[in-house]
Amino acid sequence: MRLLTTGMLLMGNVLLAQTNFTEDFNALGKPTTGSYWGFTTTIHPSQNTWNAICPGDGYAYLTVDSDLNNDTDLTNPYQTISVGTVGPGHKLETRVKGIAVPGLVGFIFTYQESGSTFNEIDIEIVPDDDKLPPVGHDISAPTGWTDARFNCWGMANVNTELPYSGDAKPIVDGNNKKISLIDDQFHILTIDWYTDKIFFLIDGVLQQTVTTALAKNQSDVIIGFRDLAWAGPMTWTGTKTLVIDWLKVTPNNVLGIDLNVNYETITGISIYPNPNNGIINIDFPSNNNSFQGYKIYSIEGILLKEDNLQVSQHKVQLECNELAKGAYILMLENQTGEHYRTLFSKN
Repeated sequence: MRLLTTGMLLMGNVLLAQTNFTEDFNALGKPTTGSYWGFTTTIHPSQNTWNAICPGDGYAYLTVDSDLNNDTDLTNPYQTISVGTVGPGHKLETRVKGIAVPGLVGFIFTYQESGSTFNEIDIEIVPDDDKLPPVGHDISAPTGWTDARFNCWGMANVNTELPYSGDAKPIVDGNNKKISLIDDQFHILTIDWYTDKIFFLIDGVLQQTVTTALAKNQSDVIIGFRDLAWAGPMTWTGTKTLVIDWLKVTPNNVLGIDLNVNYETITGISIYPNPNNGIINIDFPSNNNSFQGYKIYSIEGILLKEDNLQVSQHKVQLECNELAKGAYILMLENQTGEHYRTLFSKN
């Protein structure tokens, strides 16, 4: 029997580091969460210090201007902050205001490049995508809407940009009504990154799911703007500012357990008492003696304990006194490699 307490997650034969932090930008200057931070300011180059980006008032600010003559990158300039690193098994969330700017792409994305391949996951936001009809639509709230692209490249070639999966579409609310992010309100952008799927959400509403060409490498997380042709022209003068309230990187429920489903009823397996005080009793169906082992995971998917099962008369008793008070996932394995899962809590 092994008791695992490290912040690592074993998925298949891949060991993934678990990252868990919230940056609220309350402190002046460069954030100290995460492993490392960086910024790029080639659209509005005078915003060139961490103190200018993070003044210590609870927000980070990325200011852009419409003057193309002062861009220090003449191809596709950026105005961004970034933090490293994160991989599959995490939820990336940021609360932002002012991310939809005509002529620029506002985004949260992950990126990693090695040799001739790259891995990338994007939520790219633009008021009017010139490759997404109808071009020239109303972009302001309450009658207009904002376009977005939800993209994923997994081990894609840097020249062909394949394989790729994703879609471009208007952002919608919970009633499937197209909405505008040009409304002077904060909005939450979420990338829920699993090893076999990625969910893209805005304000908790699912916008897109991808299951192919999945990025699976440790990557930087980048928030900000980029000047790209398909964002159309900048129809404004002066400056505009992206306000970032917070960024969260947390382990997600990588096992795909639906917390609203009673797996005991589905499988015919009885787990009791639940909650327990350190002893779990399991009754199996009388026609099933094929269970060989068990694993206990945290809700975030971190493997905590595993051992063989000694089933007698379709019953087994597990001891878990070393677990702290809380909710856990119990996974049972049979001879054919199938998994049976249930939730339990310990007092």
